[in-house]
Amino acid sequence: MSKRANPVFHAQVGRRKFAARAVELSAEQGEEMLVDFYRSAPKYARAVMSLGGLKVKEPSR
Repeated sequence: MSKRANPVFHAQVGRRKFAARAVELSAEQGEEMLVDFYRSAPKYARAVMSLGGLKVKEPSR
């Protein structure tokens, strides 16, 4: 099913079920979203991004 043709879908997080809408992001918006996600939950973000084939380079200290 194409999210462009039908962007509304049903989602479930734990026991909570709700309708959601997919939106297209610009490259800049996508980058900002991934940075925010990584900052808020770095371990989870690395795992999710690796599923999509993205490699996360750890900052040097």
